[in-house]
Amino acid sequence: MMQIIHDIAPGADLAFYTAFDSEQDFANGILALAAAGSKVIVDDWLISTSRFSERVVAQAISNR
Repeated sequence: MMQIIHDIAPGADLAFYTAFDSEQDFANGILALAAAGSKVIVDDWLISTSRFSERVVAQAISNR
């Protein structure tokens, strides 16, 4: 996916975070990327139990 973004915006700064361990790790990645200055965060990881409720990932998105 990062290559697609690079093709569309070749001059953009790109950052990467791998979140395979848990929903908490995914939330940590959102917070880490935001802290590093990311303005747009794209993911391709499916969390079947997350439904945009006040779970850990939704909280990370809200706090970013």
